[in-house]
Amino acid sequence: MKELMRHLCESCGSPLAVDIDRQIYICSFCGVTYDYAYFKEDDVLGKAETFLERGETNAAMDAYKFYLTKNPHDGDILKKVMLLTYGLSDIDELKSRETLENFTGDPKETDWVLEQAPEDRRDELKDIHDLLVEAGNYHALELEVTEADNKVKAQEKAIDNINKDLSDCYYVSRNEDLDYIDYIHPKRYLKILAIVGAILLIFILILIGILKSGGDRIALAYLIALITGEIVNGGIFFIKILPDCKKIGILEKKMDEAKGKLAELESQKQDKIRERDSFLQTISRNILKMKS
Repeated sequence: MKELMRHLCESCGSPLAVDIDRQIYICSFCGVTYDYAYFKEDDVLGKAETFLERGETNAAMDAYKFYLTKNPHDGDILKKVMLLTYGLSDIDELKSRETLENFTGDPKETDWVLEQAPEDRRDELKDIHDLLVEAGNYHALELEVTEADNKVKAQEKAIDNINKDLSDCYYVSRNEDLDYIDYIHPKRYLKILAIVGAILLIFILILIGILKSGGDRIALAYLIALITGEIVNGGIFFIKILPDCKKIGILEKKMDEAKGKLAELESQKQDKIRERDSFLQTISRNILKMKS
């Protein structure tokens, strides 16, 4: 038995299996069969339309395919089957961006329709098949746009992380009265410490000269204090300020590279968007051309 997509038993509501060879439905639960009435050629298309009205797409497809076993070259039904394979009822639905974004399926699935198409409908069905191929290409482009957008967002996040690292290297100055926060580059303190260090060194040299010429203990105390200050000043300079300045330089270089990459990714994204939108216009034009 070839089991297709299932309908519901009118007796118990369980799924029905279709046996095309015997031309019956069989209930998988209560065993009730629904015989040849379903398969009468003068009724099967009506059944299919009823299934469509109920939203039972798979059941409608079963009916159409059965009909085609006895009328394999019916152009109207072949067209319906081709569209129904992709969840479409009319080719105009492909004008909708939402439909194209959610389009799935491989047009090769309906190659058999072209093989069965009557001579006078072959061109029409070939045009529909080509539109379905374009719809698949549009869907692929939509996925590429989404991927490009994700790359842009990831790069923006990377830039935010670099900004955070840069902020950690700057020194914060708060003005409570004005409710203002200023971020100061450590380079400013680098200059101040260099000047302070130079002044301290000058006084140290002066005091050393005084001590050499017989200076007292007070001069020695001052000298020790100045040397201590110079050591502290140098420690701040070399341990904190200078490394922060170097780190900022490295981060600023990384930021420039990250922004350059972001610009490149945004450009690629826009190219994909233009290509996708161009495809949408092409599909719409081809639909109009086909219907003219």
